[in-house]
Amino acid sequence: MNKWYQTTADNADVSASTSICFARNLVGIPFPSRMSMADRRSVLQKIQAVLSQDRNFRYGRFTQVDLESISKAQAIALAESELISAEMVTDTQGRGVFVSEDESLSIAVNGEDHLLIQSKSAGMQLEKVFGAADELDTFLDRLLPFAFDAQLGYLTQNPFYLGTGMIASLQLHLPALTELGSTGRIAHNLSRLGLTMRGTFGTEPNPKGAWFRLSNQVTMGLSEREALSNLSSMAGQIISHEREMRETLTGRLSVQDTIFRDFGILKNARLISFEEFLKRASAVRLGITAGLIKGIAVSKLDTMIYKAQPATLIFDSGEALTEEECCKLRARMVREGLN
Repeated sequence: MNKWYQTTADNADVSASTSICFARNLVGIPFPSRMSMADRRSVLQKIQAVLSQDRNFRYGRFTQVDLESISKAQAIALAESELISAEMVTDTQGRGVFVSEDESLSIAVNGEDHLLIQSKSAGMQLEKVFGAADELDTFLDRLLPFAFDAQLGYLTQNPFYLGTGMIASLQLHLPALTELGSTGRIAHNLSRLGLTMRGTFGTEPNPKGAWFRLSNQVTMGLSEREALSNLSSMAGQIISHEREMRETLTGRLSVQDTIFRDFGILKNARLISFEEFLKRASAVRLGITAGLIKGIAVSKLDTMIYKAQPATLIFDSGEALTEEECCKLRARMVREGLN
């Protein structure tokens, strides 16, 4: 079965992926910062028991990954895949994650909250992804007592997420707006509207590969539907602006030259770091979506970006690799994918 990031979807030229998370906690158990090890194991067992029941859940079975029993490389790879948080990598005891076969649905257990229910999809598919997350949330809510207050909404360890406990995100590729220096101003304006836009790979003004994550910031006082509507509306404006600027940018001979040079380097490199790959893949992705580079699907390049991350690369190889060996393996993977 293909993973969710290997599929094609609408608006994938700018919005590579959609993610929706619900933070949930169980009644009668302390928040994770105050949990005993017995509490952690109890929560894990409760989730395992619920998901192992034969209830003909339409998303199929979940695979349980016990963080205590896996390698450090696999744990970091899970964090790179955003299936668990970085904190869960440093303290793995009594923690785990349940993942569907295509990795589009997951439940991280005993991270910042007892459960982080997550749904993902390629492209910009907020309604579809919300529907899947909401269905899983409802399924679990029928069998587990979620902590809820009539005035405050879902109770979360971080007061920031009180209310719906929902964070909806779009991963945006914005090379044209980054080149024109517009992303900082856009992020500043979005913060006034209850949204955030931050770099996916690095937090500097020009993050690596021009990748940004656009998310809702307000979880109290708005319904899930209102939050999704706001996010969709602003994302639509950003996507439209990015496409308009791309037409101008890719019409320049100097930009076309950069795209094809980077394409040539990626097709022939023998050693390449993840940072360099992100930079050059960004230009190639722009060339693909502009129609300059033919025969390569955006989803294929996005899968390479996903698989080229350091720990993911090491885990998939099944070996302990030096930095040079990682660069060699990454270069070979990219060459084979682009040729």
